Amino acid sequence: MPATPTLTDISGQQSPTATSPAATLLLPTNYLRHLMLLVASRGGNSQRILAISGLNPAELEQPDGLVNVQQFLWLLREARAELNEPALGLYLGSQLTITSHGLLGLAAMSSATLEEALQLSCKYVATRTPLVSLQLDTTGRCARLFMDELYALGDIRALFIEALSVTILAVIDFVVQRQCQPVEMHFAFAPPPYQALYQAFFRCPVLFNQPRHQLVLPKQALQLRSVLADRQMQLQASRQCANEL
Repeated sequence: MPATPTLTDISGQQSPTATSPAATLLLPTNYLRHLMLLVASRGGNSQRILAISGLNPAELEQPDGLVNVQQFLWLLREARAELNEPALGLYLGSQLTITSHGLLGLAAMSSATLEEALQLSCKYVATRTPLVSLQLDTTGRCARLFMDELYALGDIRALFIEALSVTILAVIDFVVQRQCQPVEMHFAFAPPPYQALYQAFFRCPVLFNQPRHQLVLPKQALQLRSVLADRQMQLQASRQCANEL
């Protein structure tokens, strides 16, 4: 078994405008727009949070807007505190639709099969977030989509992985119109106090303290056809993802 890689710690809680090595890591502002909409819908003061972060609402509306990872993680942490909602990651993930993921979402939804959509997601996930890698393993009896952290996220770790996992399952549901029932969901962290909520979001057994984060799927589900399969659209979107990468 390969050694566990040493993760660069980017979880510091300093000012979101502070200079740090993480400033070179960028994420789309579109995800923050959904985060602020969620905060506002639950009665939180999203404008105050944005003002402290140094961002303004207009920046979040830019289709190609980017934000450094320190600001991104700081806003996640502040939104969780503002709402006093430990399970914010689950709710945020459920707010994201396949179109939230830009060209990668378009490439996935126009893929011929679920396997093709997942392989494209693995290949181009860095166009949406540099914080994790995805790997699809089809060698066993079940298909396994591994979600490996590339950086240490500290106290925001569970929130980020929860949001990622929920939105990946939402993409799968969209591509094959909920014809794929997940087998298991694995998380590498300990069960949180709100673990009872997980069943509502994952619809399958959830295991904690596992070696890796992974979504386990029926192997035959990989051949399910996408209802919006469009070869030309998929090729065009994939090329643009390659350019972004």
